Amino acid sequence: MSGTPPTAGGTSGSPSAPAGSAVTGVSPEPSASAVVDSAVPHFEVDGLSLAFGGLQVLADVSFTVSSGESLGVIGPNGAGKSSLLNCINGIYYPQSGSVRLDGKELIGRKPAQIARLGVARTFQGVELFRRLTTFENVVVAAEQVKRGRAAATAALEALETLGLADLRLRTVSELSQGEQKAVALARAFSMGPKVLMLDEPTSGMGQADRAEVGAIVRRLQASGVTIVLIEHDVGFIRQCCDNVVVLDFGQLIASGSAEDVVNDPAVRRAYLGTH
Repeated sequence: MSGTPPTAGGTSGSPSAPAGSAVTGVSPEPSASAVVDSAVPHFEVDGLSLAFGGLQVLADVSFTVSSGESLGVIGPNGAGKSSLLNCINGIYYPQSGSVRLDGKELIGRKPAQIARLGVARTFQGVELFRRLTTFENVVVAAEQVKRGRAAATAALEALETLGLADLRLRTVSELSQGEQKAVALARAFSMGPKVLMLDEPTSGMGQADRAEVGAIVRRLQASGVTIVLIEHDVGFIRQCCDNVVVLDFGQLIASGSAEDVVNDPAVRRAYLGTH
């Protein structure tokens, strides 16, 4: 694929971030001193649509997230939740729609550029170097946006903020599943994100590990970072999220507070399996 982004209906197959060293139509990244207009939404997804061939994965999805808010994204398997995150951080390239952080357009940028603008994420699987120490794993992530001593400092600060400093010299292969998930969260946090996206952080965990990860997420919230959280555990969503959006077959079918959304009849039919 060339450096020119595809348009709706213009390219078949799986949409993906444009290749090449330049991104057509994207202005240079602003300096860190740029002033953010207070009237501009902090984080906004507007009319996002994604299709793989004839399969519509996301259909005109729109929502906004305030600074420091925790937004839960729920829905049945195959609803498009992970694809939504992949569009936001540049892994997939949607046919239409916009994603803006403090007014800056993210669509059309590469994942590394989006990370430098302030969006980090974790994945469903634990993407760690098992033979490296916890500290070394976090430094590798911090080096995506910082260099040298600054990356090491960011890694240590992330571990300390999330209560993981005691694990810094332990090899990842020695850690429990909950500890490894926590290290994955620290890796993303070390990049200094404005928005942190978490893709099923408690997937496959027992109660003790879920509680451990829940405590880490609450520390992330206390730091003031904006969180977008995909999770199947409705109890975890109620505990950690201010508001919730619900996807079903790629469409947003409900949004609001966790309590209101869970009790919405359309959500109960689509996600909770009740009427």
